[in-house]
Amino acid sequence: MRSHAAEFPGVNLALQEKGHCCLQGLSHMGIRVPSLEQVAATKARLEAAGYKTEDEMGSTCCSALQDKVWVEDPSGYRWEVYVFLGDLEAESHGAKGEIASKCACA
Repeated sequence: MRSHAAEFPGVNLALQEKGHCCLQGLSHMGIRVPSLEQVAATKARLEAAGYKTEDEMGSTCCSALQDKVWVEDPSGYRWEVYVFLGDLEAESHGAKGEIASKCACA
């Protein structure tokens, strides 16, 4: 039997080398949830609390297909709450073997 905790760890860290963008030293932070319904519920809670959110459905990020919502915290850090939809196939790679990504700070 597989452990649910192993599939959905409490913290999932991804390190990406980036030039300076938002705040020095950190591009953004993310929280992975197991379903699109949980992404939508998080969005509703954030908006009810007065935060502006931005949807990004069907995005390719960090070598994976994801549906997500973005929010900026009071300190200026960007957070993504996302559901993992699957790994990208080889066809998603560009001419140089790079994967298309919208994971940049905006």
